[in-house]
Amino acid sequence: MSTVVWAFGSLQYNPGKALLDGIAAVAVARIHDFQPQGMSMLTWGYGKLDHAPAGELLDQIAHRLEMDVSLYHHQAVSNMFYSLARLQKYNPSMCSAVETHVTTHIEDFSPQELMNILWAFVKFRFVPEQFIETLLEYVHNETRARAFRPADWAALIWGLASLGVTVSAEAMAAINNSAVEKLLSMTVPELCNVMWGLSILDECQQPLFAEGMSQLLDKHQQRSMEPRLLRQLLQASALAQAAGVPVSLPETVEKAAAKCGGMGRPAESGNPGCGAT
Repeated sequence: MSTVVWAFGSLQYNPGKALLDGIAAVAVARIHDFQPQGMSMLTWGYGKLDHAPAGELLDQIAHRLEMDVSLYHHQAVSNMFYSLARLQKYNPSMCSAVETHVTTHIEDFSPQELMNILWAFVKFRFVPEQFIETLLEYVHNETRARAFRPADWAALIWGLASLGVTVSAEAMAAINNSAVEKLLSMTVPELCNVMWGLSILDECQQPLFAEGMSQLLDKHQQRSMEPRLLRQLLQASALAQAAGVPVSLPETVEKAAAKCGGMGRPAESGNPGCGAT
């Protein structure tokens, strides 16, 4: 059962609501027969398909994750929590349990898994203060920081800004020093997340902001920017100028952004990419 839904998710093939809901109904009846790996595969499959099945399955999964989080492999915790957020199954007790577990065992999680978890907290609008504090300590370690991909740094900055947390000067310096080395490898959406995040965090004076903005204003980058990204570039520029950081956008960029409706919502973090279990 879990393998079937996992396979549908892996292939990104949606067999239809009737079949997916039918599988969910059977899964609820046999929920106590599932091992942690099977539960993780089932959740990931539904998340990948963006299908929230009718019935109690997601409530049961959230409850199992809350009560038995220590029984799950770190990748399974990340994938399940991310998938439940994607399916908008909010459970504050589950969030607290996951926060406590991940904070205690943060060394077991990869940067991508941690960013999946951060993304989920943002989607749940749940501010995990313990987790954030431990995560910021985590990135201080140079060895760990080197394992962060460009997408991970973009997701981290976007997540911190989206949660509205305060980042210490020491932690911000560590993020800046490591992330700036990955700027050249960042995609346009990732750069937009970084620019928007830094402007919201009032960190536009960081070298990361200046260098990232320079890349975004490159002619080749401009041609590849979608309307929503242009809006975020305009928003980041306005916030930077309000903070006394001069930013000069080319007239073509300002006009293009204005046609798209001016400032809008922050660019969606493209990171997490829930990995297969």
